[in-house]
Formats: sequence, C-alpha cells, structure tokens
Amino acid sequence: MPRVFALTAVAASLLLLSPPARADGAPAHLGEAGHVVWSLPRLVSALALEAFRGPRPSDAPSGTSLVTGAGTGTSVYGLPRVGVDWVFARSLTVGTELIASATFGGAPGLGDPPRVSAYGLFPRAGFVTKLATWADVWLRAGPAVYRLEAQGVNGTAATPVPWSYGWTQLDLDAEAQLVLAALPRVAVTASLVAEVPVSGRLDETRGISGAASWLHVGLVGGLLLVL
Repeated sequence: MPRVFALTAVAASLLLLSPPARADGAPAHLGEAGHVVWSLPRLVSALALEAFRGPRPSDAPSGTSLVTGAGTGTSVYGLPRVGVDWVFARSLTVGTELIASATFGGAPGLGDPPRVSAYGLFPRAGFVTKLATWADVWLRAGPAVYRLEAQGVNGTAATPVPWSYGWTQLDLDAEAQLVLAALPRVAVTASLVAEVPVSGRLDETRGISGAASWLHVGLVGGLLLVL
C-alpha cells in the first residue's frame, strides 16, 4: 500500500509540473532537438531474471532466480531511480540515471531486516524513433557502476552471528523503452533492460572475498516528463 501512495504522489507531481500543451494539442515528440527529459524509469519492476556468481561461502545472495516486484530486497536493479536526458540533435540523446537508497537507523539486531545501502550511476547515449503520434521507442546504452552494502544478524539470542558485505560492479547496460504519451508532455514507459557485468568484487567481514558478478534482465515501468 505505501508503494501505491508513493506512485500516486509521483504521478500527481509530474502532472502539476508539466508545461502547457502545444497550441495544436499534439504530444511533444520525444526526439525533437532541444528537449530535456526527466524520468522515473523504474517505479514498477514487473519481472526480472537475476544471476549472482561470487566466492563461496558467502552471506551475499547466490544462484539464478526469477523474481517479481522489487526483487530479492537487496538488489540494486529493482530500486526506483531518477534520470535526466538531453536531446542534443534530432533523435539523439545523452543523459544519466542516479540511484541512491539507504536504510536509516542504527546497526540491525537479531530478527531485524538487514540494513542496506545502494548507489549507482548510469551515463548513457540514446536514439529515439517515432512509432505514432502517441508512441516512441527509445534505445539507450552505456556503462554503469553500482555499489551495494548490507549488514545484519543471524543466529540465535544465545549465539548471534553478525554479518556484512560490500559489492561493487561495473556493468554494460542497455535498454529498449516504449514511451506512450499520456498527456502532451507526460508519458508512461515500459522497458526491457539488461545489465551485463564487466567487472565486480564482493568483500565480506566473514567468508571469502573475491571477484563477483550480478547479471540482471528485467521488465520495468515508469514515468517521464518532456520539457
């Protein structure tokens, strides 16, 4: 339920901030040079395939899984993010996405959810092609860097076992986004995203540290505002 309220609030904010419609009432074409596009591209994570490989034994997630919603609870890929892009020439874009999430409070105790912090940066270049008056396809790709830190306590009251790990990875990210104009300057988006690991490392306070990789392929939904 809190997620529904959050999505409603974001949508309302975008509607209030949207500039006046064009005189002819037509949607603003995403690929027109000079536009600045603000986006919330991962408000909804519908489906994802994730594969984590790293040193064992480990407190980090492992194996391959098909997940829905925000994922496993510690995945950086299902987190909402903020993006901004500039259409510098017709149909050509450059921009970036920022990811930042943290669990507030002190160190977790036995039985508490893990404390998780995640950060990321995804600079990219893109190409927009128009399908119809109300629809565009936006292809984007670029390098991305992610950092995830998690800590918690397992075990029993008699023998608590604190654990923590940090994961850093350089990815090559690509996405194909369908942009559907909801209003003259506001659109909903549906995207197929793929984040392919290039180099990664897992560091732990117990267990084994070493090279690690996290592959992610998913379907996500979001909103954007064309200025």
